[in-house]
Amino acid sequence: MASEPTEEAIANFVSFTSSTREQAISFLKANNLNSNQAINAYFEDPTGPQTQVTS
Repeated sequence: MASEPTEEAIANFVSFTSSTREQAISFLKANNLNSNQAINAYFEDPTGPQTQVTS
C-alpha cells in the first residue's frame, strides 16, 4: 500500500501544474509519490490516472 504524499509534494505539484489538490494527490499516488514522474504524467495527460470516486 502506497503511503500518502507529503504536504510539500502536494503543494509543489499544485504550484507547478496549477491543478487541484485532489489531482495532485491522485497523480502522486499513481506515480509512487515521485513528484517528477507525477508532473510529467500530468503534462502528458491532464485527465489523470483512473481513480475510483466514492459518493
